[in-house]
Amino acid sequence: MLLSKCLVTTHKPGEVRASPNNSSVRLAIGRRSRNDVSMPNVDERAKAWQEQRSRRFGQAVAARRNDLGLTAVQLSERTRAIGYPMTRSTIARIEGNHRAGKIDLAEIVTLAAALDTAPGLLLFPDLVDGAVEVVPDRVMSSSDAWAWFSANGDLDPAANAVSAEVDSRNREYHRAISSWQLSLDVTSSRVVLWAARIGGRQDEIAEALIGLERAKSAARRAGLIVDDDRDAVTASIDNPPDGQGGANHA
Repeated sequence: MLLSKCLVTTHKPGEVRASPNNSSVRLAIGRRSRNDVSMPNVDERAKAWQEQRSRRFGQAVAARRNDLGLTAVQLSERTRAIGYPMTRSTIARIEGNHRAGKIDLAEIVTLAAALDTAPGLLLFPDLVDGAVEVVPDRVMSSSDAWAWFSANGDLDPAANAVSAEVDSRNREYHRAISSWQLSLDVTSSRVVLWAARIGGRQDEIAEALIGLERAKSAARRAGLIVDDDRDAVTASIDNPPDGQGGANHA
């Protein structure tokens, strides 16, 4: 076949498309199946772990969908409404683990939102004590895995600083999750301030404001994003316009 008058472009690994004026010729060179393409170039033990984790995720998706009484088509419609459409076929392949262990982050988040649940509950559905191989050759309870996933625990909760290497890694881990702890401090301080304003006691409000400012300052020093506008609505409760009700001050 002559391709001298064709525009030849490459699209995917191992694939060449030749596009003459009024036709399209595809030359597939050494094409692999979709499953082969999606599988990472890792050893068999790692591949087995990947497929085991994706299988459990798919089972959790199917179980939650059935609990809600949804068909795959209805779930597909929910994902479209969220803004990341997933076809019925895609959902079926995920639930049946027919994608060689490949699950995208966007799919995890979208399916959790569409199923009115949290992503972690689809990743670690066997709470409280069901065993999960959270990374290859690291088995822990689902509750411990959930705690690690949500920055509330260690990957190895039973590990003690038995060596300099373990101690160093523990310090690095806690340094990495410090931003999450700082964000929790800001959130909890906002809740305390809100409760104080509801109570209407000026001394409690003043104390809560100080606590909130300290938490926000610490978060900013760590490079976190803190939006003071989020607190403006709460502040307006304490200073309502004339003639309108607000908090009752003691």
